[in-house]
Amino acid sequence: MGTTQRPNRRVERYIQQIQSSKDNKVPTSWSDFIDTVIIGSGLVCGAGIYSLDSGQKWASQALEVNKDEILKLVEAFTDPTPIYEKGIHLENKKYCFLSAQANAITARNCDQTVTIAKCRTCVLIGVHQHKVNSNTAHNIIVKLANYLSEQKL
Repeated sequence: MGTTQRPNRRVERYIQQIQSSKDNKVPTSWSDFIDTVIIGSGLVCGAGIYSLDSGQKWASQALEVNKDEILKLVEAFTDPTPIYEKGIHLENKKYCFLSAQANAITARNCDQTVTIAKCRTCVLIGVHQHKVNSNTAHNIIVKLANYLSEQKL
């Protein structure tokens, strides 16, 4: 049980560092945010941050999602019916829908699980292998998305 809590503590510690800095801003670059916090958790093997409006990539590591895929995901937060029926397509891979909440969608294929979290101005995506604790990996993405939303991002 101790090993599943470590990544969440790392995320919480990182958020606390940002909040305690004198200018209270997010990391110096989106790439740094992905590398240090998300991939650095050791649970997520691919991640990206994309514009909510245009689907444009802000940064990603080991994840290349095209604009059309992002825009379809953004639409799914308003009407999830298409992803219920047809699943989610990312990087030419199909993921079967698992769950949808107000700001998070989860899907999986035979190898990986993906969490898509909606912020105010962006979409945060994290992919992890099945051998990883899904709840912990999902919580990392959702917690960071909530933090970004609190920062009006």
